[in-house]
Amino acid sequence: MDKIEHVFQTSVEQLVREIVAVNHAWKAARELFGDDSPVSTSTRDLKTCLQVRLLREHAPDQVYLVKDSVASNEVGEEIYSLQLRNKVGDRLYAFAQGSTELKPEGKDFLRRFIPVYSRVIFSKPEIENEISRVVIEGHTSSEGDDKTNMELSVKNFKMVTTK
Repeated sequence: MDKIEHVFQTSVEQLVREIVAVNHAWKAARELFGDDSPVSTSTRDLKTCLQVRLLREHAPDQVYLVKDSVASNEVGEEIYSLQLRNKVGDRLYAFAQGSTELKPEGKDFLRRFIPVYSRVIFSKPEIENEISRVVIEGHTSSEGDDKTNMELSVKNFKMVTTK
């Protein structure tokens, strides 16, 4: 890779975060609008593009393909999964335990995710016309009682939707 290409290369960590964010959007779109809706197919295609970019920029040193035998048998064709040679990060917890204050990494995730998601759902009129609402979900830990966790969930929802 020459020096110019290296300047524009995105880190594995960044690409994985973007793939995870788009994957969540794709799953939500499929649940809301069905597998064949324009918003579902567009988010799936965006995820595929990001995965191809990850392979192009970081294979074979940091990422490689593995045949997914279970999925291949289910769909009747060869399906491959991306595998990372080293673990990237951990699950994002936007809020500290028992807190209603967004952690810096939670704010960073939302700053990156919302524009990507918005670009996808408003990229074409046929997609935009299918959007009647956006659902924001959150989950608390299983620690604490139900009433306290529900109160935290409502406060966390307000924090995310007003920032």
